[in-house]
Amino acid sequence: MSVTEDRMTPDCAAMLSAYAADLTCSSLADTSRTAYFHRVRGFLTWVAGSGDGVPADTSAAVRTAHRYRRHLHDRGYSPATINSVLVAIDDLYTRRGLGATGIRQPSTPVPATGPR
Repeated sequence: MSVTEDRMTPDCAAMLSAYAADLTCSSLADTSRTAYFHRVRGFLTWVAGSGDGVPADTSAAVRTAHRYRRHLHDRGYSPATINSVLVAIDDLYTRRGLGATGIRQPSTPVPATGPR
């Protein structure tokens, strides 16, 4: 798993690097580790582009995850894809000590506005 990302801010790249190290020690299957890493890399690349930087606490982390969920929904991703991304973000947040997002992609539509 490569952690080099030209479009990432240093704080996002550092979080991705730390997460990659966390994954190498995890009990997840190799395919799951790879999938989680790629989903989290996409998320952190988006975070870097948003200008907000890496969430520093649980509240900011949850707000960021909600905004990313909205972003994915607006781009036409399926509920199953959005859920798989949120599971990976939950794993990132848990391993980095930020807690879980508390959101999942149910079969109901995403609300028009989320927490800000």
